[in-house]
Amino acid sequence: MLTLFTGSTVRDRDTLVGEIAKDVAIATCRQLSPATSNMNVAELRGYVRTRATRIARAHVRRSIAELCLRREREADLTAAVLERAVHLVIRNLTVQPVVSIPSPHVRMRIAA
Repeated sequence: MLTLFTGSTVRDRDTLVGEIAKDVAIATCRQLSPATSNMNVAELRGYVRTRATRIARAHVRRSIAELCLRREREADLTAAVLERAVHLVIRNLTVQPVVSIPSPHVRMRIAA
C-alpha cells in the first residue's frame, strides 16, 4: 500500500528511522561472528537481517513508547529501520579503504 507523506512528516520519519538504524547497526555489529568474513554479500545480508530483527523491533517499540507514536506504525517503522540497519552493517563490513599503489613509471611518462 502506497502512503503519501507530505511536509515535515517525511523528514521526521526519516530522521527517526536513521537514528534508530544507527543504534541497531552498532548493536548488531557487536553480535556478529567471525564467520561473516567468509560469506558472500547475499549470505551476509540474510545473516545480518536475522541478527538485527529482534534488536530493531525492541528499539522501535522503545521509541514508540518514548515519543507517544501510534502503535499502527510499528511494523512500517520496524521494516524501514531494519532495511537501513542492514545496509549500514553490510557497508561497514564490506567497504574497505582504497589504497593507491605508487607507480614508479609515472614520472617517466610525464618526462617523456
